[in-house]
Amino acid sequence: MDPLSDVLSLLNVSSASPSRLEAGGRWALAFKGYQHVKVGAVVAGSCWITAEHTAPVRVEAGDCYLLASGRPYQLAGDLDTPPADGYAMFAAAASSTLRYGTEPDGAARTIMIGGNVTFDETTAALLLDNLPSVARIPAGTHSAQVLHPTLRLLADETAAALPGAEVMTEHLTQILFIHALRTLMSTGSGGDESVPG
Repeated sequence: MDPLSDVLSLLNVSSASPSRLEAGGRWALAFKGYQHVKVGAVVAGSCWITAEHTAPVRVEAGDCYLLASGRPYQLAGDLDTPPADGYAMFAAAASSTLRYGTEPDGAARTIMIGGNVTFDETTAALLLDNLPSVARIPAGTHSAQVLHPTLRLLADETAAALPGAEVMTEHLTQILFIHALRTLMSTGSGGDESVPG
């Protein structure tokens, strides 16, 4: 028996094309929320993820993350910087990549890739009630290292307008999501925390 496959077959999983954020300097972006699950990874640099009513979680290059509360959240290079409207910034961008902020003194930019994963509303509660609001899969763990080829593909696909990129990135986002679920199930993580693996 494969309980995860059974659950996913009931959920009718679909994903939106992921977006790419390249940010530098002192920056922060606020987002009003999302439907069901947000999944992503840090390609380079680092930042803070803060979901409403949760403590900030630091994510570094190679880390994967999952947000499952649907509540407003922030991404920030600096927690003391007032956040700009992230949705408005992405809406104004010419593509699915947002380049935001500056690079003082040649500092490296933070690069993140994230996408939404949605389910059939009638069955979504089967999964969402058992997921933490915020989960981080650290880069140094086996769980994250297994995903590195997927992350490299996502980074390449979101960096350039390649033929078939939309379909490719949707499938890669689903792979990232399923692997994050597999990790959460295997560790029994149910709170806002880093996930060993």
